[in-house]
Amino acid sequence: MYSGLGQTQLAEINDPDGYTNFRIDKGSNYDVKGKFQKGDLFITVPSSDDWWLVISYDNKQGYMNKSRISLIKNLNYKEIKESYLCHWTH
Repeated sequence: MYSGLGQTQLAEINDPDGYTNFRIDKGSNYDVKGKFQKGDLFITVPSSDDWWLVISYDNKQGYMNKSRISLIKNLNYKEIKESYLCHWTH
């Protein structure tokens, strides 16, 4: 089991197609709300179920299957903010 449950984490996609959709609710039967491309960074909140909350740089929120999420590393809030903002301002 992942030990960082409930902690905000910086992440990127893990998908051989080079993109992953995120949905309006937990499950593949829900509408697609947005898409992350390879190299995009986003915030996620790991949970004990298969669908994790994801938040894009422009504050769009949805859910993505945890099998498509690769955590960058455990970071505190300040490190996440600095990494996240730096990624989108360069």
